[in-house]
Amino acid sequence: MASTAEIRRRSIPALCLTLATATMSSEPGKLVPEVHCLSDSSETYALFLPASYTPERRWPALFIFDPRAQGKSAAELFLPAAAEFGWILLSSNNTRSDTAWDINEKALKAIVPELARYSIDPRRIYAAGFSGGATVAWSLGQRKQIRGVIGCGQPWLADLKAARISFAYFGATGAIDFNNSDVRRIDHEVSQSGEPHHVAFFDGGHHWMPQDVARQAVAWFEVLAIRDGLRSVDQDFIEREFQAAMTRAEKAPRQLALGEYRSIVQDFSGIHDTVAAAHGASELESDPLTKKQLDAQKEADAYEARALAGLISTLNRTMASDEPFMLLRFERESGLATIRQKAKKDTADGLAAARVLERLFVETSFYLPQDYVKRHDYSRAAAVLTIAESLKPERYDVSYELARVLTARGDAGGALRALSRAVARHCDPAELRDPDFEPLRDNPRFKEILNQCR
Repeated sequence: MASTAEIRRRSIPALCLTLATATMSSEPGKLVPEVHCLSDSSETYALFLPASYTPERRWPALFIFDPRAQGKSAAELFLPAAAEFGWILLSSNNTRSDTAWDINEKALKAIVPELARYSIDPRRIYAAGFSGGATVAWSLGQRKQIRGVIGCGQPWLADLKAARISFAYFGATGAIDFNNSDVRRIDHEVSQSGEPHHVAFFDGGHHWMPQDVARQAVAWFEVLAIRDGLRSVDQDFIEREFQAAMTRAEKAPRQLALGEYRSIVQDFSGIHDTVAAAHGASELESDPLTKKQLDAQKEADAYEARALAGLISTLNRTMASDEPFMLLRFERESGLATIRQKAKKDTADGLAAARVLERLFVETSFYLPQDYVKRHDYSRAAAVLTIAESLKPERYDVSYELARVLTARGDAGGALRALSRAVARHCDPAELRDPDFEPLRDNPRFKEILNQCR
């Protein structure tokens, strides 16, 4: 077997042609949560080999990159599709968002050579990721060594160079994902590359796609593989996927149905009659109502950008002030109540407003408090967490974090009130044992709260 130094120097296709003689790390048909990389044992991945796996044939492979190093749970998302279509899964336990890129580069350098341990089809290597993990998958695609990328909730970045890619792109995003418009922008730019592209939309916010959409993504690449002569023709499978795609198009809102029909014509060209899909697209293109809905989406996108910019500007101004923070004043000055009201509407601008609130929540519940705590600025950390708690009072974890910050600030009363709210939603004894709550241990109210969790 090639040395790890040689493996690191090789391209992905060359790695796949290396005889897979390494000791098997998995029982076929079962997901192994932790396999250590040969070149760097500190790097691990969840591994799935199809039940019928044998080194005598070559298999499609999917790298998976989770933004919170949750390789096993990310692999489980694709597990049914991998079992159905016979794909190998290698899901990193080390990739992360919101951190130095070196961490992800280290993970890539270790996991890519792992292909040599298994019998991989070098023409059918794919990568999937969510959020910052999608950026990791994209970076692997930019090295021109993989066939396609599945990007869920992917942020748009200036250096994506989406119009010049050489791989197929399957995007996915939630209706109120704050990166929704970014995913649509990436898809639009990919369309200029001439490569196959598709976007799937699902209910929800910024999170991994549901299993049915993961299956749709894998099946989409299977269709392309048949179309491009990379796997044997299966007419029954083609017919099933064609009908499923037509059904999705027929049920989709007009502005999305147009893209669905266009994708069907693109994806099934040469392997299925696409006259019905072309007709569906033509009818929608000539219908004034379609144009009205497309214009409404553009207006909603513009509103989303304006509303978010206004909120962030007000937030920055509020945090820069030395005046005591008042939630009611922030809500009044930022127009938050109006945005909340708009977000209740099941319209394009209603969804846009909901995405603005999702962005504000992630900023005030994660990014900003994390930054303020690092600087020991507990007053401002408490202020932004108060905003986050008002946006999603059901999120008990935000209340726990607010209690932790208020304890550090020396506000025992505020901390205990936040803890009471957290425990009322979800009692977590592990949180209450956190050393950060040590200053509250002797407080009678803290003991009452602790007893509620026992």
